[in-house]
Amino acid sequence: HKGYIHYKNGCLFQSVAEVEQAVIYYKKAIAEFNLINENYYSLNCVTSIGEILRISQPDTAIYYIQKGLKQALEQQDAYHIFTGYGNLAGYYFYYNQFEKAITYASLALSNDDITLGNKDIYYVAAESYLELGKLDSAQYIFAQMPPPENAADSMIYCRTLSDIYKWKGDTAQSYILSEEADKYQCESKMSENNGLVNICNQIDNKYATGERNRIFALVITLFIVMFCILSVLLYRRIKQASQLKLRLETLNKQLVDSLYDLTSIQAGTAKTHQDIQILKSTISQYMELLKKS
Repeated sequence: HKGYIHYKNGCLFQSVAEVEQAVIYYKKAIAEFNLINENYYSLNCVTSIGEILRISQPDTAIYYIQKGLKQALEQQDAYHIFTGYGNLAGYYFYYNQFEKAITYASLALSNDDITLGNKDIYYVAAESYLELGKLDSAQYIFAQMPPPENAADSMIYCRTLSDIYKWKGDTAQSYILSEEADKYQCESKMSENNGLVNICNQIDNKYATGERNRIFALVITLFIVMFCILSVLLYRRIKQASQLKLRLETLNKQLVDSLYDLTSIQAGTAKTHQDIQILKSTISQYMELLKKS
């Protein structure tokens, strides 16, 4: 559950282009998933890290992309296999290695739509063909591109078509489509809540404040409880001391009377043997009480 929470947080930050935060959460999720050998979601995190770091941290990105693809092939996970091919194609495209980009883009596009993880692979493939001067191949790839479903898809669609018209020599149509692509790109960025990190920090601070208040309240409560317990114990101790003092005074009086009676017996006053034993018992009790006192 902890791994899945980190994973979904990573997805959320990735969806609003908060790359650094997304990577942090994905790595946390991987650590949790590895503890229980959860391979599917762990692979999802590895693949996502490779995808989002292609531009900012290429060395790190290629490590995660290749690691994810290797793991997907070992697990025969079709979705992540083709996603890995797509990520490799995107990586090589951004670094102008168009032949390699086409190779991996072709592998990614050789599957059905169910296992195709990233639709921008069509853009990568078409643009790579254009960069190599293969207009027909670029148009063939563009013809297979699925209809746009959101602003980001529309931006890719218009950008690709604009470049195709540019290569055809129709600069006017290319310009119109380029402007359209820019408009969709602006809409796409407007839909991203890039203040998510601030929102997250505010929630964390609020939670931390609440935790501090709860701890403070707990300490105060414990202090009051301890004070009450100590007060009760002290009261009982004082009461016991008072009772002991009263009993001591009573026995002391009895002792004085008993000593007088004993003296009288020893002087010849008639007393039974039983009375003498009672007097001795009283004296013995008094001595024990003195020891306890």
